[in-house]
Amino acid sequence: MELNLLERTSRPLQVIAKIITDSRYRAFWKYNRQVSKILKYNHDFLLRYKHSILDEIIEFQNDAYDCYTNMVKTFENSPFKDDYFSRFCLPNYVTYVLFPISFSLYPALLTAYLPHCYSSLRLAVEALGVMYLAEDIPDNWYERKLRRFRRMIRRRAISAVISKADPKLGSLFSKFSDWLHAVNYLKRVTEYFFKSHELPPRSLGSPMPYKEADLEELDQLENDINAVRRLVPQILRKWYYRIGLQP
Repeated sequence: MELNLLERTSRPLQVIAKIITDSRYRAFWKYNRQVSKILKYNHDFLLRYKHSILDEIIEFQNDAYDCYTNMVKTFENSPFKDDYFSRFCLPNYVTYVLFPISFSLYPALLTAYLPHCYSSLRLAVEALGVMYLAEDIPDNWYERKLRRFRRMIRRRAISAVISKADPKLGSLFSKFSDWLHAVNYLKRVTEYFFKSHELPPRSLGSPMPYKEADLEELDQLENDINAVRRLVPQILRKWYYRIGLQP
């Protein structure tokens, strides 16, 4: 009886030991350790050479949080306090677009995968412009506003559409789209290679260590994050005034 009990209680340990030593899992553990080392290296690199971009992302996160708390405070004493999430588009933008995007930039930056950063920034400005303009649709349900607005702008350039909300939105959307465009993307990879004789960190998709050759692109990314960060509260304030609220 005691032997059987010992066998039963030791099996979980044997399973764990097998997982650790099994050759099928060794590659996973090796890759996991390598990724952890790269993330730490990139964090230390940014602290040493580009601390300001980490500060900018933290400020973006703080601003997103402020936009959310200010929104709640603005609506709690308004005529729309009971249905503003279902009635309006922009409260949903703040909660489901701006907030998660602001927090997704930091892990993307640590992996050195800048395409994620730029696709997120493009989504932030596109959704802001579209949802701001969709508020003009006479409907009490935000999803219907968005569906009707989408039909209205079909076959029209997004940059031109959202420029009606603010010209800066259109220019930023075009800039980020150009960065992500396949031809421009491959051109930058080629230029990077001929300049530094190495591939850029993002070339493999897997986390890769930064090099000093990346500082120029990191400078530009910092400026682009700052541009989006400063524009969002301006658009939101303009909308609050349009519906008769004081943010």
